[in-house]
Amino acid sequence: MSLTDSHVHLQDECFRDDLEEVIQRALSSGVRRMVCCGTNPEDWQRVSLICQDHPCLLPAYGVHPWFAGRLSEGWKDKLHALADRSAAIGEIGLDKLLCNENIEKQIDVFNTQLDICLEAGKPAIVHCLKAFGALMQTLSSRKENPRLLMHSYSGSAEFMRELGKFDVYFSFNGKMLQDNCKSMHRAIRNAPAGKILLETDSPYLTPPEEYLLQAAAEKNIKNDMGYLRNEPANIPLICRGAARLRGVSPEELERQTEENFQILF
Repeated sequence: MSLTDSHVHLQDECFRDDLEEVIQRALSSGVRRMVCCGTNPEDWQRVSLICQDHPCLLPAYGVHPWFAGRLSEGWKDKLHALADRSAAIGEIGLDKLLCNENIEKQIDVFNTQLDICLEAGKPAIVHCLKAFGALMQTLSSRKENPRLLMHSYSGSAEFMRELGKFDVYFSFNGKMLQDNCKSMHRAIRNAPAGKILLETDSPYLTPPEEYLLQAAAEKNIKNDMGYLRNEPANIPLICRGAARLRGVSPEELERQTEENFQILF
């Protein structure tokens, strides 16, 4: 297989001791490249360094909504300087589930980063939790929006159709393969074929056991939320599970997602 993991955080501390092994395991499993997403100015340098050392990693820089209220002077200039050397601006967005404070500040920081996307000609990698109304209002109020990738899409199939008025792609992670995630099953079944990507969100959102590469799970390393660490090596198994939900072959979904990635990025 030849797949892309469209969203990882390999700069995370839980990868610091065995990053080379994690990357080699991903490459050996059939993952050809990974988009490594920063979340705030404090981790951008680490993202830059590991991507410089590993050509299979594509850097993305952004301010996650959790950090929107804690930014220091000069962050915009720093992001502007990094934009031309990035695959995308992200992870950015809005969050009313885990960070229902400073939503106006979140929107302001989000808009600033969307403007940087347009100036640099880059797509935006968007985090959105329980803030779909605010997202639609923000995007609709703007004169122009960049291409968007809805990271770890958790909205409904109906909202996916609403987002169709914008140039939006949808990335699905391994959590959607849980038996009780019925709304996510409907979403991936109804996602336009030309708009689907796959991701792990490593080290988070670890898929069910049957979609874990055994070699990636055997160390039993936990992420900072206390769950088994996710790795990009799991993407081929996630692809098989997603293909089953869509009623297509893994090879067809692999071809489609790679084609979509090339168009978006």
